[in-house]
Amino acid sequence: MKTRVLIILIVLIGLGVGGFFVYRNIFVPEQETEETPLIVEEKPVAEEELEKEEVPKETEEATTPSKEEEEKVSEEKGKESEVEPIEDTTPTESETETPIMISDTTRTGEINSDEIWSGTIHVTGDIMVREGITLTILPGTVVEVAAFSDDQHSGVDDYTPNPWFPKDPARIGTKSTSIMIMGTLNASGTPDNKIIFTSDSNNPTTYDWDGLGISHGKLEYSIVEYARYTNFQESSDVIVANNIFRHILECCICIGHSKSISPQILNNEAYNCGHEVIDYAGGSSLIKGNYFHLGDRSLQPDPNRGGVGIVVYQNAYPVIEQNVLKDHSVGVYFNEDLLNEEEEGKKVILRNNRMENNRVNTDIDSGYPAKAIVMENNHANVVIEGGYPAKAIVTEKNITGYIRDCSFRVGENVPVSAKITYDNTVVSTSDDGYFSITVEGDPELLIAAEGYHDYTETPSRMVNNAFYLIPDDVYQDLYSVVWEEQIYNPNNWMRKWTRQPEIIIAKEEGSNGQVDTVVSALSGDVFNKMTGGLYSSENITILDELPEELYETKNRDGKIIIYFANEMIDGGVVAIGGSAHSTDDGDGNISFGELTWKPSDNFNKYNVFHELVHAITTGGHINYKASIVSEVYSTPNSEPTEADYKFLNCIYNSPLKRAN
Repeated sequence: MKTRVLIILIVLIGLGVGGFFVYRNIFVPEQETEETPLIVEEKPVAEEELEKEEVPKETEEATTPSKEEEEKVSEEKGKESEVEPIEDTTPTESETETPIMISDTTRTGEINSDEIWSGTIHVTGDIMVREGITLTILPGTVVEVAAFSDDQHSGVDDYTPNPWFPKDPARIGTKSTSIMIMGTLNASGTPDNKIIFTSDSNNPTTYDWDGLGISHGKLEYSIVEYARYTNFQESSDVIVANNIFRHILECCICIGHSKSISPQILNNEAYNCGHEVIDYAGGSSLIKGNYFHLGDRSLQPDPNRGGVGIVVYQNAYPVIEQNVLKDHSVGVYFNEDLLNEEEEGKKVILRNNRMENNRVNTDIDSGYPAKAIVMENNHANVVIEGGYPAKAIVTEKNITGYIRDCSFRVGENVPVSAKITYDNTVVSTSDDGYFSITVEGDPELLIAAEGYHDYTETPSRMVNNAFYLIPDDVYQDLYSVVWEEQIYNPNNWMRKWTRQPEIIIAKEEGSNGQVDTVVSALSGDVFNKMTGGLYSSENITILDELPEELYETKNRDGKIIIYFANEMIDGGVVAIGGSAHSTDDGDGNISFGELTWKPSDNFNKYNVFHELVHAITTGGHINYKASIVSEVYSTPNSEPTEADYKFLNCIYNSPLKRAN
């Protein structure tokens, strides 16, 4: 009797296990995806054999037990508690699930099971890959992210202006899509078949979508573009290798702002990174074999700000080696700000890097502990803002470049034979103006040549790898215009346009004849010659009235506005014969120019050129000879003199804020 009960019990358990799998295969619905069914693995043979073993052979024959068998069962009476429980061999859900194949479709929202992406994936809203979940992206996949849109509306809107980058657009998280990988990303393209993360816009900007955040995994052979950032903040088990990061608003690679982490950054290329390529706040990453360069910054809201290679905060300790950093405002900037705790005994290692044509190669905040930096064999010039002697952290460097005449158009590169003095060492240039000199840090060099005004400048402020000397006959003009005390130029520094300005003429209260005079003055190549051959006046917008939005300072950036009224745009008095001025961004890059005449003024082309000088440079006057910048001489319809072009060329060949 007991044997039969035991047999029945075993049969019921076997039927239960089998029934569970029957239930799963019949009643559990497959997870729906667009056009792509859930792929479920076939049950392994080993599991089928296990179920067969769990059902004894006796159940198939159902024979009557013998007397010996009954006596054996009787002997086991009272020992049921000693019998081990039957092991549950039912596979768990994670053991039976396989990744969902996603291809050529849209995706948005949370991802709660493993997925594999291929083809073109159109991301229409915030993606959140949960912890423990793996997102695999196959080579050649294009992830197109909706520009200025988020159907999840799950982000945070932040209208707080960035004090360092005031022209950056506000971060509207509810209308900007992000891809956040809290689980694991397995995105490995190939050299010939890269993975691409991009915007779906036909006219993308550097902030079309919010960004890509990766907590675990790897990103290899991919292109990431047109986002605000790429973020690595949660863990150190991330490999970032052989990628291209470009056209990013903030940091192309942001690391360790919430805690110290150490992802590996290897063999990547990055350019047109708005704020900086790498913003490193905490951890000990290996940053090796990368090529970081400035690139075309025309897509940035403010092309003249940012553009740093690597920013290293206090208490971050990366090893930075065998990288190329080229054309940046600063190659490596050591920021005194603190976001993480100090790790005793650790140092930043900066070695065997090549620095090329950066305005400053290495810059160290005065509050940054320079003793925490080890520099070895970098082609770099180091600026120390105070606190530590340069000899404590730098070795001698060889500086090469050219000496040229500034009075010729930009790019003509007329050489000057000169002598360069540094620390009691004097070197002479070759006939083509080439020089080579060994220095420590970024010292002032005295450059002297016959027929030219002596010039003292630091190597980091060379322009196009050259120092430009001012001829003696041009120097007095520049002194009058730029450096002598000017009522309308309290800063007394050399400013210039560093991009093509947009020229707008508004008739307002003036006449068609006045507008025609301005157009006629700008129709030739004089504007191009006045800006060193860099910019043109070919495209002019003519309006009857100045749009209301241009009365707001923030909307005038990049424009030269010419109009006729009794007051200037900001309410200033218009002088007889016209008034004009320029403003800059604080670094000498002109951001706005204005020319205004009273409707009652009778003026000619000469007056246009005279006022134009104020809009394309600092804005003083020469008071002693015939010139468009002279207040004492005027010939109707006269054009700039050769002397005018020479001093304007010197301004456009010089570094910003050039000192006397």
